[in-house]
Amino acid sequence: MTSIHINTAESFFSIVKRGIIGNYDHVSEEHLHRDMLEFDYRYNTLSRDFDRMAGSILGIVGKGLTYRRAGESRPQ
Repeated sequence: MTSIHINTAESFFSIVKRGIIGNYDHVSEEHLHRDMLEFDYRYNTLSRDFDRMAGSILGIVGKGLTYRRAGESRPQ
C-alpha cells in the first residue's frame, strides 16, 4: 500500500499552478477535466521525461486533430 503525504498533494498542485501560470493564460471550467488529466499524466511520468516524450509520439501515430469552425455545433 502506498503512503500518501501532504507533500505529495503540494507537489502535484505546484505542477498544476506552474503549468497554468506558465503555459496557459486561462483555464475554462469546460476543459478543466482535460487540463487536470494532462497534469496528472505529467506528474505520474515526472522522472521519465524521455519515456514520456517517446510514448506521446508513439501515441499520436495515425491520429489527427480536427477543428470545428467558429459557430459550428459539436457532432452528436
